[in-house]
Amino acid sequence: MESTTNHGTAMVLFQPLDSDWATNEKEYTYTGSNPGITATVYKHGDRTVEIRIAGPFERSFRFVSAIPECGSDPLRVRLTWREGEIRLFLNDKAVETKRKDDPLIEISGKGFLSSTDQGKRAMEQAVAFDISSTRLAELLAANPRHVEKMPSLMIPWAVCESFAMELYLKALFWMDRSTKPAKLHALKSLYDGLLPPTQKRIKDIYEEWLSKQSGPRIDPKTGFSAEFDDVLNACSEAFEDWRYTYETTDNHGNPKTGVKRFEGGPLKGSIQRAALERYPEAWVFEEQSPQPTSPPL
Repeated sequence: MESTTNHGTAMVLFQPLDSDWATNEKEYTYTGSNPGITATVYKHGDRTVEIRIAGPFERSFRFVSAIPECGSDPLRVRLTWREGEIRLFLNDKAVETKRKDDPLIEISGKGFLSSTDQGKRAMEQAVAFDISSTRLAELLAANPRHVEKMPSLMIPWAVCESFAMELYLKALFWMDRSTKPAKLHALKSLYDGLLPPTQKRIKDIYEEWLSKQSGPRIDPKTGFSAEFDDVLNACSEAFEDWRYTYETTDNHGNPKTGVKRFEGGPLKGSIQRAALERYPEAWVFEEQSPQPTSPPL
């Protein structure tokens, strides 16, 4: 691959080991990458080929086509991009052209949504932890006296909330780059790994919520800032901070110094919405996805 984000070419010779790969009902995958560019080719059982590429114009694109006549030869996949357009060629024949301002790809029933794909599982588990954290928040809000007597009742909510955000961000990374993210928990690092349009969408959703709030953006008593970057930084290590909070609490379950304040609800809601816009099928509940909920910590 020879490329920059604004112009370049990516080429893949796709040839699974089976000589009848182009006509059988098996599925095959190949991923190639260079700094800043990742291209993945999927051959599906219905004899179509799907190509995903992340990086050109700092975003991702998806193409689906019938497999041209190949016999046992490799499929020559070539993508070229310049002047705001990206073109797909299969065996040197032009197949499709997309523009950089086309809508971001949504997830389909193909590609990384195969039953064994980690991206799909990350999204499904994000929804599971999301709904769990929301139900916990509702329970705690309905029983403030119990929380006052035992503040550690808040910890499972914080852990579920922060882990839901982590998994949503990892699923978005799969959508953006068609490859698995790094094995880490830091929300800031996961957010920074997303493509710029995805980062902007999350931040725009959060800013939309923040613009409707009547209170000050900086709490005069605590100095806590509600600005997006400040909240993301404050929550970045929340999963590990709160999962092991018993190591940093006093005998009454109150956090000692070193455990960060956690305000995950609106941030989680923004990340969740950005992810569900691109994979709405993951929300399997009849009710609408929950609104951001954040018990005071």
